[in-house]
Amino acid sequence: MSSARRRPCSATRSRTPCWSSRYTSGCAARPSCSGRWTRTGACGTRTTPAHRPLPDRVSDDPYTIRPGETREPPQGLLARLRNLGPGIVVSGSIVGSGEILLTAGLGAAAGFVLLWWVLFSCWIKSLIQAELARYVITTGDTYLRALNRLPGKLRFFNKERVAWPIWLGLVGFVPGILIGGGIIGGAGQALGLLLGPVVPGMTETWATVSAAALVMLILGTGAYMRLEKAMLVLVMSFTAATIVSALLMQTTEFRATGADILSGLTFDFPLEHAVLALAMYGATGVASGEIAAYTY
Repeated sequence: MSSARRRPCSATRSRTPCWSSRYTSGCAARPSCSGRWTRTGACGTRTTPAHRPLPDRVSDDPYTIRPGETREPPQGLLARLRNLGPGIVVSGSIVGSGEILLTAGLGAAAGFVLLWWVLFSCWIKSLIQAELARYVITTGDTYLRALNRLPGKLRFFNKERVAWPIWLGLVGFVPGILIGGGIIGGAGQALGLLLGPVVPGMTETWATVSAAALVMLILGTGAYMRLEKAMLVLVMSFTAATIVSALLMQTTEFRATGADILSGLTFDFPLEHAVLALAMYGATGVASGEIAAYTY
């Protein structure tokens, strides 16, 4: 340890978020007595733990918010609608098959008794995502960096120590890929049922292969604007179809009555449906993958 770090020091640590002080030239960096690097500037002081040194070249990180590269939020409804592009892409990658299949499966197995659980998962999802989005915007940090500052770290191949939530996410990465395969399979099955009578030889297997190839082609070309426009059409169509289907169902014998709705708000939780209920809870956007995607 250098003599500069052994000397007494009166450096203070501010709890005020100050992402602009990290990267502007007017804020200097100095080592503190605790082995931490402190950035000071007109907007305050921010201390970075010793295990996470400040990057020498912030431009190498494409996910870090930098001063001067952000725009003022749009004002008014029309202006906000014109800036929905990236949000539509994220929504299109998350909302859809999982919610349709697992919520319908839970309803078929348990009836209306777990309606409150579905509503709760949708409500808590918005709170978690809003707070994490507010954090990454106000601090300029990223979701994974925030998780890596949590206590409880495991060493990565005798080098950098990584917080346990990141290890947990790595363990869940493979099951997440399997879920993606199930989504592609479901899309292929629907495509096979739709095109089977029209296209000769279009079985569900070939339809699944065609759907996967189409996805790889769209993502591989890097044509973001075309992807954004396509996702906008798909998300709007999916939303409209869901609303119309719910309204038309009310004209059939399977309509939801007031008694059904009230029975689903009794906060009853039958344990025999716990596994399916937890799977539905994760599929509605409360899983870590969806939460991370919204912050980026």
